Amino acid sequence: ITDRKNLSPIKEPFGKGQDDDYFLNSDYCRGSMVTAFANAYYKQTNTPIIAVPASCVGTGSVSWVDFRYKGVIRRVNAAVKLAKKKDLTVRHVYMVWMQGENDAFADMSASMHKKNLTNMVKKIMRKTPVEKCMVISIANYTKDPEIAKNFKRIQKAQKSLCNTNDNFLLISTKATTLSEGSFREDGIHILQGGLNKIGTEAGRKAGRYAKSY
Repeated sequence: ITDRKNLSPIKEPFGKGQDDDYFLNSDYCRGSMVTAFANAYYKQTNTPIIAVPASCVGTGSVSWVDFRYKGVIRRVNAAVKLAKKKDLTVRHVYMVWMQGENDAFADMSASMHKKNLTNMVKKIMRKTPVEKCMVISIANYTKDPEIAKNFKRIQKAQKSLCNTNDNFLLISTKATTLSEGSFREDGIHILQGGLNKIGTEAGRKAGRYAKSY
């Protein structure tokens, strides 16, 4: 968004300042799992990653299947076009999904969460070279036992989706193992140390998958 003609080194907080009509993070963008993911993926494949930021704080799957998917399409295609213009070979194009907390707070059913993700990814795949949506499971929630049940429901829904739909692949459940000390005060957003653990596991598994295809 801020420099459409060049590629920049990946660093944290990844995606900060890259806001538009579809994605807005502002001051909430304090870090991500992307740098750790890219490093772990590279160790597995010896292939560099071009990471494309596409996240929006406080959003659920409803808005993503409704209109935010259009922002993903725009950014993915722009990145692929830029890579080819710079004579880079694009071997694979993957989408990484790390979201679901908002759906849990909204008490969304497992079937609706799966339906929204399925339809969102279908729309993205029709308009981009995205081959697979790689899913990172959301973390547990400890501040309210009733809401915690909803988080478990979304975790199971994501696992079920990955087991039954070839467009999805589960690449990390590390978030479910994090201790309370890995979270910010809200018990939802994860500190950089925890994000690094998630990104490392996810990048490693994504790399293993990429090497098999």
